[in-house]
Amino acid sequence: MTFLTILLYNYTLNYFFENREDSSKTFWFSDTKGWKFYIDIKAPVHTQHPGYDPHYYHTVTGEITKDGKLAASIKGEIWVTDPPDDPQHQTWIYVVFPDGTEKDIRQYIPIGSFLYALLK
Repeated sequence: MTFLTILLYNYTLNYFFENREDSSKTFWFSDTKGWKFYIDIKAPVHTQHPGYDPHYYHTVTGEITKDGKLAASIKGEIWVTDPPDDPQHQTWIYVVFPDGTEKDIRQYIPIGSFLYALLK
């Protein structure tokens, strides 16, 4: 479990990361402006796919809130394959807005690119 607080002038960013024994993970951050980003990465689901070993994925869920109100949901799958980048099983994580619009998390949240790099 990792907890970190970053203080910059009148701004605070709280960061929390937990990696469990079953390889599931929880990640969140909040700031003094009322934003909170929470993501839950489930334990891996192992699958069989010819030519790939290992071959498994993590289901991703979460939410983004502002001042305690839901701003968007998060959903996705993180695939781990060897060799990497199985064209039939790509990692994807979307931010889902209240109107149903889905956008790649990397477009809106810099930490989305970090998550891709960390978990791939």
